[in-house]
Amino acid sequence: MRSAETWLKVGQKRTQHRPTALIEEFIAESLRQPPWSSLDVFISYSRVDSDLARKLNNGLQLQGKTTWFDQESIASGADFAREIEQGIQSSDNFLFILSPQSVNSPYCAMEVEYAAKLNKRFVTLLHREVNSADLHPELAKVQWIDFNQNEGDFNANFNQLVRTLDTDREHLQNHTKWSQRSLEWEQKKNTKDLLLRGSELAVAEAWLKETQAQKKQPAATKLQKAYIAKSGGHKRQNRLLLAGAVVSVMGVVTAFWLKAERIATIATLGEKAARAQLLVSIDPVEALILAIQATGQSRSSLFTLQTVVPQVQSSLRDAIEDAREQNILQGDEGWVHSVAFSPDGKTIVSGGNDGTLRLWNRSGKAIGQPFKGDEGSVYSVAFSPDGKTIISGGGDGTLRLWDITSGKAIGQPFKGHEGSVMSVAFSPDGKTIVSGGDDGTLRLWRGNWQDWLEVACNRLIAHPILVAPQTLLKEDAETISVAKDAAKTCQQLVWNPEDNAQFLVDLLQK
Repeated sequence: MRSAETWLKVGQKRTQHRPTALIEEFIAESLRQPPWSSLDVFISYSRVDSDLARKLNNGLQLQGKTTWFDQESIASGADFAREIEQGIQSSDNFLFILSPQSVNSPYCAMEVEYAAKLNKRFVTLLHREVNSADLHPELAKVQWIDFNQNEGDFNANFNQLVRTLDTDREHLQNHTKWSQRSLEWEQKKNTKDLLLRGSELAVAEAWLKETQAQKKQPAATKLQKAYIAKSGGHKRQNRLLLAGAVVSVMGVVTAFWLKAERIATIATLGEKAARAQLLVSIDPVEALILAIQATGQSRSSLFTLQTVVPQVQSSLRDAIEDAREQNILQGDEGWVHSVAFSPDGKTIVSGGNDGTLRLWNRSGKAIGQPFKGDEGSVYSVAFSPDGKTIISGGGDGTLRLWDITSGKAIGQPFKGHEGSVMSVAFSPDGKTIVSGGDDGTLRLWRGNWQDWLEVACNRLIAHPILVAPQTLLKEDAETISVAKDAAKTCQQLVWNPEDNAQFLVDLLQK
């Protein structure tokens, strides 16, 4: 449309061969239409491959696809580099035509890197044979569509390209939409005016949740996650302001049995808990310290009950359960039914179909020989709180204790279940073992906020965010305050002030 607008302006200045009234009306009406929220394809190519690029562009448009093609999409006199970036931002797919010239072009490489930064879906098309060693790492990840196959039949190969572009279009369109909105938010210095609200926020949160749960590709960018999380936090903050007004009225009417201050405190703690849960996938460390701070404030504010509100307990649990895949451990001969970390986090135990237990270090290497003794599959394993003993339960209906050092069974198996033992656990003091089986004798056990707080605090006992937050995060006063508050909570409720690191003394005096 920009090219058409430019052509019209030039044509109207001519004395001969001026645009007809119909052309002027058509372009003017087209310019009044709302812009496309996204384009289907950005075409990246070398000038040597222009003929194929134009043929693809024309073919895609005939199929109803919207394209970004530099020979049509850049108006005269425009900032070329900026137009390229905007074209990539607005496109659902990044189509790259592979040839020796394109894979060695610095301009094409810049386009590839910008598309990768935005987590765009790459579609590669092999036009001329290339050296795989010359491929940009992002291009090397993708299986190309060979346009030389089918005896070079353009239509047959083109149909395969169209089918690829039509895959998961709704996800791609949403990915582009939230990418554009988050980029605009970032460019406008994270102004609150551009945050999502209402049904639009609900759609974005649902998209992000589905993308992460189903591990869809392309994945959400860090900026998209931060933008949607910030929008959700702003929504909750507005709700709290409304809740505060309601609380004030309730306080007057029902002061004889409930104080408004307590409701406001619970509401504030709920907002912090929600923020911590939103940050789990974006910044796990900040989520941890926010959850710890909320736990401390909850307990001190509600000291008469000596408890922690449920929302805060949930945020603390979610924060400590955040995990990242680091290594693939291979060695069990069959299905692995159960795994567990040692209390110090350095050792992993697994139990599986082959009836053995195996120990692993965090690097994925097996430690010693398998523990053998279970007469059937091992369905559940757990470490004792001191890390010296392991309990296992399996298909033979028994529980077995194992010495982690020798790998030998301790004493005789525990017998009693009339079927497979599906779950086992130690009590926090290590003196009691709980099991549940498929014989219907199922026992549930619950952790509590004290256990979760101890895990969270111990994970951060030596982390720089609690050691010296004032030196690490000078630009973020709020985070510094939260970190100090979290450290005080850990010091008062978990850490022993006489036995722990010296930095705690200095930190708490500031």
